[in-house]
Amino acid sequence: MNQRPKIKIEPSLFDKITIFTTWSIFILIVVYTFHTFSELPNTIPTHFDEKGEINGFSSKNTLWNLTGLIFIINVGFLILAKFPHKFNYIVKITEENAKRQYTLAIRLLFVTAFLTTVLLSFINYRIIQIGLNANQGNIGKAFLPIILISVVIYVSVTTYLIFKNK
Repeated sequence: MNQRPKIKIEPSLFDKITIFTTWSIFILIVVYTFHTFSELPNTIPTHFDEKGEINGFSSKNTLWNLTGLIFIINVGFLILAKFPHKFNYIVKITEENAKRQYTLAIRLLFVTAFLTTVLLSFINYRIIQIGLNANQGNIGKAFLPIILISVVIYVSVTTYLIFKNK
């Protein structure tokens, strides 16, 4: 089996800002959830159809599932970032391109953690707002199309960067 080079990649300033911002958003949503939790009814909307309309309810305790998921993803990605030589790559990793590919892979992990944190925090926030009747009773008609378009753009840019930095 072909061994990939093991190179320690230090996070850039951009990576550090992304990590800091990601954890700041996480802390904000945890504080907001704690702050509003006692005001919420015991049963809140927790599932929405493709139009953003409510089609499922659960205990307000399920809000902690989202915050727990955000935490697990962020910690997991920080741990994964220490082992870029173990990742799957769509280009062959060589001594010449290893540092570029590892740096890009780690950056993509941090950006993915950031985007996931923003998405799940937004969902958590909207569920709380709807539960408090402070806003319209759906997550928004544009939510699904925005997510789908964002994923297509993100995957396209990522693929381009990987092949550009071959």
